[in-house]
Parts: sequence; C-alpha cells; structure tokens
Amino acid sequence: MNMENYQDSYFKLLSFEKSFRQFTQKKVPGADVSLALIMILRYLEENGSCGQKELTVTFNASSAAMAVSIGKLEERELIIKEVADDDKRNNIISLTEKGEALLAQVAASSETAEAKVEAPMSEEELSQLTKLQKKLFRQLKTISINV
Repeated sequence: MNMENYQDSYFKLLSFEKSFRQFTQKKVPGADVSLALIMILRYLEENGSCGQKELTVTFNASSAAMAVSIGKLEERELIIKEVADDDKRNNIISLTEKGEALLAQVAASSETAEAKVEAPMSEEELSQLTKLQKKLFRQLKTISINV
C-alpha cells in the first residue's frame, strides 16, 4: 500500500471517529443522557466499580472531560463517586440502582431500534474490522515519512 492510500484510510477513520463522536453526544430518547454517558454506565455495569482514572484511560478521554462526564452522571444520581482509600487523588465510581434501571430501560428501547436495522454488522464483521484497524495502525508505525 502506498502512502497516499494510507493517508486516505487515515482520513476515512478520522471522519468515522468524528461522526461517531457526534452520534454519541446525542441524547438517548427518554433518558436525558447522551450515548457517551450511557457507554460509561455500561462499562460500570459490566466491570463493577472502578477508578475515575481507569475510566479516563478506557475511554481515551482527558481528565477534565471525564470529570465533566462523571459530574453529569453524579448530578442525575446514576453513579456514586467516592474517594479511594488507597489514593486520595482517585475517585471510585459505582453504578446506582437508578443507573441500573436506566440501563435496563435503554436496553429495552435498543432492542426495538436494532430490529429496524436492515443489515446490522455481524460479530465476525466487527471482529474483522477491529483486526484491520490494528493492522493498519501497526503498519503506520513502521512507515517513516521524510518531511
């Protein structure tokens, strides 16, 4: 693959990332919470309580952006934030019952929405996409550009 093709692929990925970011900022109907915040709640549901630093790394966010997100979730009583015993600079974030109920509501409405999608990506397609992205990034690391 020549450099022009890599650049084209890179810009397509950037475009997708921008579209995905815009999509995740939309409010989930009936929840008054953005999809990005729902993703944080789902992470907590799947992994249990965790540190705010872990969430920052997991979601590739800045500390400030994650603090804002955590603040919004805490304000809506969807999470509880407590100072970690072992590191006073880190907060432990936990899902509340209200947060769990919201996730159940969102899951129910998601099933209805997913049924409307004509040709959703299969698990195999998603796996292939992930492998291709990783391969592309590995190859980009090996290319040296003389500027």
